[in-house]
Amino acid sequence: FVDYEQGNWAEGLTTYLADHLIAEQRGRAIGYRRDILQRYSDFVSDGRDFPLSEFRSRHSSATEAVGYGKTLMLFHMLRQQLGNRDFVRALATLYRKHRFTVASFQDVEAIFTESSEQDLSPFFEQWVKRSGAPGLKLSDATVEKKGGQYRLNATLTQQQSGTPFQLQIPVMVYLEGQSEPHVEMVAMNSSQTDISLTFDARPLRIEVDPMFDLFRRLDDKEIPAALSQGFGAERVLMLLPSKADKKLLDEYRAMADAWQRTQPGDWQVKLDSEVVQLPSDRAVWILGWERRCSPRVIQKIAAQH
Repeated sequence: FVDYEQGNWAEGLTTYLADHLIAEQRGRAIGYRRDILQRYSDFVSDGRDFPLSEFRSRHSSATEAVGYGKTLMLFHMLRQQLGNRDFVRALATLYRKHRFTVASFQDVEAIFTESSEQDLSPFFEQWVKRSGAPGLKLSDATVEKKGGQYRLNATLTQQQSGTPFQLQIPVMVYLEGQSEPHVEMVAMNSSQTDISLTFDARPLRIEVDPMFDLFRRLDDKEIPAALSQGFGAERVLMLLPSKADKKLLDEYRAMADAWQRTQPGDWQVKLDSEVVQLPSDRAVWILGWERRCSPRVIQKIAAQH
């Protein structure tokens, strides 16, 4: 049973051992984890975020993204850190020791610590008691040849505000003439970390956490276009086509009014004739092909493909 006063760990663990396991068995686990992280990026802004220790149950898209998604990723990161054998052994111990009794996040931590013989207190302190997620940026990647070897240099930056997260980041490097990439685990305990790796073959490409093993805010380039990005925004502007005929415009307005009443966040509804320039500080819904700015929007969408 769950000790709800200290946070509900069971929903995320159940999802990891059921839905995620099925996806993994079917070769779809990477896409599944990306979808989990995308829902967090779409629906959980700073104002809607909270630590796992405060999760009781799901009652919105934001609470689901944190309580289910973040907890699922917590157990996945534990599995990546400990290995399958120690991870499964700890789960078995958790079941035996707490069957028909109440267990808290602290009990989960104690059992995983004992089973793995590792001090996991910093891990649980960070992912259970702290809200938020790291946002990673790779920059200044260069390759220099010295003698018969190649040195790859790059910089990793945590972009979120506040104290940097302590991370073990999977970095994948593709090398010339080699079919399998080289995988390096980079420890990052500060807001910026320099990477320097030496290879006998020329590096062709470097990727940071390409299999989505780390709980983090995704970069925009990692996220496919989705309506959830508009529904999950805290501030929304919905523009109606002023050139549409009255019947169609009334239908658009009725839909906009319904969304304004039922969706969370600050929603504004205006005619396109009332806006000179599209704002950059909120999500913008553009309804109708008759819009004045439709050609500009279509050009921007085309440029992303």
